[in-house]
Amino acid sequence: MIQNRLKTGNGKPHGGMKIPLCRIFEDKIIQRKGRDDGMAAFFIEFSKELIELIILAGVSVAAIFCGKKLRDRKDAKTASEQKSN
Repeated sequence: MIQNRLKTGNGKPHGGMKIPLCRIFEDKIIQRKGRDDGMAAFFIEFSKELIELIILAGVSVAAIFCGKKLRDRKDAKTASEQKSN
């Protein structure tokens, strides 16, 4: 048992009562939970944005290569038409 003035999960002080060691760890877990939720939300949102960025970059690169292929095809067609004339 430990004597101190730690706060419980509901914010009320213990005022010098003896509290079990497991209750102290519960209090610390409850206090940390509030902070970790914000960080978890941040990392979830960051992950979503990162995935979206990767997808958009992939679509952009694919569009560039498709445009290049179409342009090469058009140039080849134009060159063959000019040769035949």
